[in-house]
Amino acid sequence: MEDFEDILRPGPSMIKVWNPAVVQKFDKYLNPQSLQDFVLKSEKVHKLIEFYSKKLYKPKKVIYNEVKEILAEIGLDRSEMVIRCCGVLITAMAKRITKGIFINKTHIERIKRQLGRSPVLYLPSHRSYLDFILMSYCCFHYDIEIPGIAAGMGECF
Repeated sequence: MEDFEDILRPGPSMIKVWNPAVVQKFDKYLNPQSLQDFVLKSEKVHKLIEFYSKKLYKPKKVIYNEVKEILAEIGLDRSEMVIRCCGVLITAMAKRITKGIFINKTHIERIKRQLGRSPVLYLPSHRSYLDFILMSYCCFHYDIEIPGIAAGMGECF
């Protein structure tokens, strides 16, 4: 347990300066809309659209619109105010129902040092929606960019 840290004690500060380490660095900043457009134009997405169009007997335009809706739902439009407010609520609830949230700090720091070298996928078990909410909470605590969440979205996933 010596590598584990209870991030509820004394509690993550939701008013701290948040300067997250970026998971994947791009040549230029892509806002949520330009990132969605970039993904929609990718060759891999077009191949998937063509595959599912044939498999599901649907026009490509219909599949394209479904993919576009999924990307809009994922959004990646992070509002720092919403993140902080949710963090305050999660902290308050967690302090009432748990003894702590224990994180292996050694592993988190190792992951953080390697960010930006290659894309990162977080794969919580999804036994409940709480998995990816806690993942985001931990990322905020350790100044790591909040992940985009794609849970239960469409047949294409």
